[in-house]
Amino acid sequence: MIMEHDNGIEYYPELPEGYSLLTNLKELFVLKDGETKITKETAEFRKGLLLLVYNPQTNEYYPRFTAYSTNKKKLLQYFNDKNLYIKDSDLIYKKKELLF
Repeated sequence: MIMEHDNGIEYYPELPEGYSLLTNLKELFVLKDGETKITKETAEFRKGLLLLVYNPQTNEYYPRFTAYSTNKKKLLQYFNDKNLYIKDSDLIYKKKELLF
């Protein structure tokens, strides 16, 4: 799928291959060193992820990189609205669960 541009804004007209709906919010977090259980105190926000946000009004997917300054409330809203997509190769918890 080729990314398109409209007035300098990049988007995908269709969901690119290799992306899936984000169904587990903990995929946005990693454990701090030495921790084994994910909690508010032991988890850190994953930076550098390329997520896609679906806009139902335009039927387009907009790329968003996660960073320290990422608006986490907006991400939660996109997640709750089922409009947040993650690259399959970036899934970490789903992969672990499949191994067991």
